[in-house]
Amino acid sequence: MIRFGWLSIVLLIGAVQGAVVAGLLFARPHNRTANRLLGAFLLAFVAQIVPYIIGFAGFYEAYPWLSFAPFAITLAYGPLLYLYVVRITGDGLPRRWWMHFIPALVQAAYYLVIFPQPLAFKDAYDVRIHERFVDPAEALLTAVSLVAYLVASFRRFGNYDRWLREATSDPARFGIAWLFRYLVLFAGTVALKIGFEAYSWFVHQLSYYTFFWLYAVFAALAYYLALEGWRTAQAVYPLPAASADPPPAVNVEAEALAWRGTVIAAGYWRDPDLSLASLAERMHLSSGQISRLVNDGLGQNFSETINRMRVEAVQERLRDPSEKRDVLELAFDCGFNSKASFNRSFKTFTGTTPTQFRASATGEPRLAGK
Repeated sequence: MIRFGWLSIVLLIGAVQGAVVAGLLFARPHNRTANRLLGAFLLAFVAQIVPYIIGFAGFYEAYPWLSFAPFAITLAYGPLLYLYVVRITGDGLPRRWWMHFIPALVQAAYYLVIFPQPLAFKDAYDVRIHERFVDPAEALLTAVSLVAYLVASFRRFGNYDRWLREATSDPARFGIAWLFRYLVLFAGTVALKIGFEAYSWFVHQLSYYTFFWLYAVFAALAYYLALEGWRTAQAVYPLPAASADPPPAVNVEAEALAWRGTVIAAGYWRDPDLSLASLAERMHLSSGQISRLVNDGLGQNFSETINRMRVEAVQERLRDPSEKRDVLELAFDCGFNSKASFNRSFKTFTGTTPTQFRASATGEPRLAGK
């Protein structure tokens, strides 16, 4: 008899949320490729929960022919996640990107061949072949695939995050940190999955019901990704542009200090949307030239350099007894576009809070690290 108890319903909540948002992502006109990759990942990830949803509800007892239904194409998870990360941190997909899905296509074809076979054949095949050879090989290949693609995704995100800090004055406002959080959570889930399966294979075979807790974590992760994926579906992230760096100058430190003085005098730092590309355009330099001056000449990244200038400007105003404006108003006037970014930068560069600095400003304090 088909009956949806609490086990099925718990898993169903995350699965339905993921499936609905996946459909909405496919219909999004903006960020089409990235959103479709994320939607496909959500669908594939949710599909692996389905056998447990219908299993706890009694479908396999009522309809035993459902065995070998191609729900869990586990070799698709890694490529879909990695290509999504690649797409939102770059201007396109790699050449021959479709080759990443060859193992998943082979896996799907295997189940599509076995699924329509007579039930007696499938039962015998399951005991003699699938459980003994295919199942452990599939589990091993899935684990290797997930770990490899997670490493590649973390590496790609790390490279982009470093570029973002060097190319923009306030990288936090682009909201890319959610992706790192998801990668960490997904990595933890992969580790949990590997742990469950290793324990079941080599220590003690876990029951179908024990695996519920693993798939409850999957459902929660699908629910979280659906929320974050929809929230950021229209987000626009700056993309790295290739640029050729000129040969290093004889005295890059002196050149960098002169460049810094020019930026301060011109007040470019007051633009809250200032980026490496926009500053390069204003100063008739290449992005590579400015990166070299900032990194090699000043020993900083672009975000640190510009926010130091802004903090110094706020400090100068706070020292003035006649300046009565609110601290946050001063921060916005000096180029910061959020309270959190301002407070974080001020504390980092001065070692104190803006309010404390204003109360005790009696001389020329020294910036931390300067």
